Amino acid sequence: MSSEEFQPYLYLYAAMTQPEVTGIVRTYCSPGEISDLSNTLTSWQQARSSLEQIQTQENEVANNMTIFPIEQNEKLTTLQNSPLFPRTFSNMPSVFGLVDIDTLVATQRNVYLNYVNEMEQRIPDNPSIDDLIDICLPLNPSPPEPKVTQTSQSSWIFSSPSPDFRYLGGHLKDQISEDDIGMTQVGGFPVKAITLFVGYGTSPINVYHANGRLILNNGFHRVYALRRRGITRIPVVVQQVSNPELEFPQQLLGLTRNYLLNNPRPILVKDFFTDGLTKTFQRKKMITTVQVNAQAGAVTFEV
Repeated sequence: MSSEEFQPYLYLYAAMTQPEVTGIVRTYCSPGEISDLSNTLTSWQQARSSLEQIQTQENEVANNMTIFPIEQNEKLTTLQNSPLFPRTFSNMPSVFGLVDIDTLVATQRNVYLNYVNEMEQRIPDNPSIDDLIDICLPLNPSPPEPKVTQTSQSSWIFSSPSPDFRYLGGHLKDQISEDDIGMTQVGGFPVKAITLFVGYGTSPINVYHANGRLILNNGFHRVYALRRRGITRIPVVVQQVSNPELEFPQQLLGLTRNYLLNNPRPILVKDFFTDGLTKTFQRKKMITTVQVNAQAGAVTFEV
């Protein structure tokens, strides 16, 4: 495998177990990283010890986080009135607010640095609040275009470099158009159609506000890029969780609800910027694939 097929990923390896670090290096990383595994584990022990000291000193620091008000403006009003916004944030009351990046509970443990570098190029110097709204709460995001491969008459594989790529459900079309009919491949007279969606997760950066904590739900790479550019406070959608046992997800990216809401010192975004807690690995290039298959059958019976 050539060196071009490996890309830099920053890992908060201080927050990982030794088997996790070993597994990542042996499974995904370059031959050079694999041969240097013993040194990596030695530095990991030091990083782990440093993180434990920080967690002891900052016990309960994630609690009672502040949400700062943000003035309503035309951009926020347009976003709030868009058809996707109420569908996306319909499970609990949601408001716009400003939050400090360093105080956010982080659910991710790695950063795709090439992606961050691309994002940083789109961040202006000394961004205004309107600039930050465009970055953090975009109405019309520009995600990467997925590649499509049709593997059979009723099967497709979609691929994207973004880990946020996913299947977004589907719906029945009660009425079909001439364009729909023109797409048929097996003849007959179509009368109904089913539309299936693939795409990306929620574009506005949003956080859960639960038990006094602010848990980052999406947009981690944008948050990291902004913080690396020296921006410390950003506009987000705040989802107000009044009953965590019923409303908060059981897990986020493999981290349990109990850890995120009750651990005395969970991992915060600021930990990614603390010396000695992270390590950059050369890792295999990754893509996310979504396979969509259509299955159909017909049965005739008496009624």
